[in-house]
Amino acid sequence: MHQIGIIGYGGMGRAHARDLLHPATIRFAAAYDIDPVRMELAKQDGLIACASREELFSIPEIDTILVAVPNNGHLDNVLAAIEAGKKVICEKPVALNGDELAQMQAAANMLSRATAESEKQNVLSCVSLFQNNSMRAYEAYFSDQLGTPVTDTAPAPVVAPAPVPVAAPVPV
Repeated sequence: MHQIGIIGYGGMGRAHARDLLHPATIRFAAAYDIDPVRMELAKQDGLIACASREELFSIPEIDTILVAVPNNGHLDNVLAAIEAGKKVICEKPVALNGDELAQMQAAANMLSRATAESEKQNVLSCVSLFQNNSMRAYEAYFSDQLGTPVTDTAPAPVVAPAPVPVAAPVPV
């Protein structure tokens, strides 16, 4: 069973822990949030409430960290979780720009080279939280069905939107 720790127990973090039907192989175990009220909610929801993300990272049974903080906090938390040797699932958007994403990928790749092949680190962005695709993504992630991420450094082509037909004015 994979045990997940959550950084950010606000709307999205709590929704992951409470509102999704979890596969039998996943258990949300602990949470850390800077808001004491949210930490009380985590306790009420049956999670271990950690006083810091370092405490969360120190729980050996937790192999994966879900980053569910505001977007501008993704980079710091993802890098810290990777450095702590945890797999990472991050709410969308994973990064604010390509440079941040490159930093995350570099950290994950560096740690992967230092660990056994079976312990490779991954970053998965959750795009459609309340759809079946999210559950399939969780299941694929934890059953090692996902391969090595591939990135394309070439800029995406710019495609102009098709013109929208405008109706003629209606005579009065």
